[in-house]
Amino acid sequence: MKKRKPKQNKPIKAVTYLDYASATPISASVRAAMATVSGVFANPGGIHRTAVEAKKTITEARKRIAETIDARPEEIVFTSSATESNMLALHGVVDAWKENHEEKPHIIISAIEHPSIIEAARKLEMHGVEVTRIGVNSEGVVDTDAIALALRPTTVLVSVIQANNEIGTIEPIETISKLLRKYRKENISMEYPLLHVDATQAFQYLPVRIVKPEVDLLTLSSGKIYGPRGIALLFIRNNIPFISPMPGGGQEDGRRGGTEATELIVGFAKAMTDAVKIRDKEKARLTNILEQAKKELKKKIPDAVLLGHPIQRIPNNFCFSVPGIESEYLVLALSAKNIFTSSRSSCGTAKKNEDAIDSHVILAIGGNTSDGTIRMSFGRDTKASDVRRAIAVAADAVATWRTWSHAHKNS
Repeated sequence: MKKRKPKQNKPIKAVTYLDYASATPISASVRAAMATVSGVFANPGGIHRTAVEAKKTITEARKRIAETIDARPEEIVFTSSATESNMLALHGVVDAWKENHEEKPHIIISAIEHPSIIEAARKLEMHGVEVTRIGVNSEGVVDTDAIALALRPTTVLVSVIQANNEIGTIEPIETISKLLRKYRKENISMEYPLLHVDATQAFQYLPVRIVKPEVDLLTLSSGKIYGPRGIALLFIRNNIPFISPMPGGGQEDGRRGGTEATELIVGFAKAMTDAVKIRDKEKARLTNILEQAKKELKKKIPDAVLLGHPIQRIPNNFCFSVPGIESEYLVLALSAKNIFTSSRSSCGTAKKNEDAIDSHVILAIGGNTSDGTIRMSFGRDTKASDVRRAIAVAADAVATWRTWSHAHKNS
């Protein structure tokens, strides 16, 4: 009887992950830091020895986190996500105003904020809050003159993202901070308007500080900087008017209820300190890859358009559009080759209604919604060869689409 040859295992295809703006893996150093406190499970709100140990662990992590942005430990409030931090910032400031004023509060946001800000502002508007949405230019830079003109005595908050999550444009936060300080001084107001900055995408590549520019509230997330998901923070400057919409059991000095997640907080602290240590080196490395990607894109897909500011952008964001192609087709064509990207912010694709079909960011910069948009976002494991391959596969997909389209028109 003839013996059968043993089945050969098929080689695993190489995976190229280019969606780091959506989520990063937990780094080995962060996992190790979390492992050291895996046994510290007691509720830090208790008074017995193991609870006190948990409280001490959180206190130490909070101090390390505060140091990375030049804040005080008591100004750091832990939340479950950047979305929650953004919601907390808007509602907390608005609720404090309502507590002490009869006039309707007014807030200002940019037209390209993260969906969590867009939705929070929309819900507040439904409850009587006046909202001004400031436009941006074709490169995604917010109009600071329009912000200055929109300010009024009832403006309680201006919220602007530091680096846009879809197109990577870095916003002029320092300019906005200066004009708000000038407005407060000219109007003899020590409190309003306050400035909130969502620095979720910026932290790995930009020096995020709350002193210069002067920021009153700041959002950061662990899951975007190689830390665990399920933990984020909201910096709230001491003594600013703020009433928490979710006080709960009094945790976080009454500003955010819920038992603190000790292990996640430790992981978050380690991720932040690691990011600061390698920030300059990683920024330079990814800037080089980005410049190579721009040249390769022009060579392989000549009519593709880079979205966002050509220079003032975070170096891991490579977002471009291709005329006459469906975004989902491009993403799926790349995915079929084990190259993982996205067509827009992953946080903006959950809603399945007609209003969610087009990206509000692409619409705001005047992009053509019939063009396919793809975002390749780089990370610590990304190599220039990965990006070259991704562009080559995208170019083949575009050529195939156009062949099909041409054949269909002539049939």
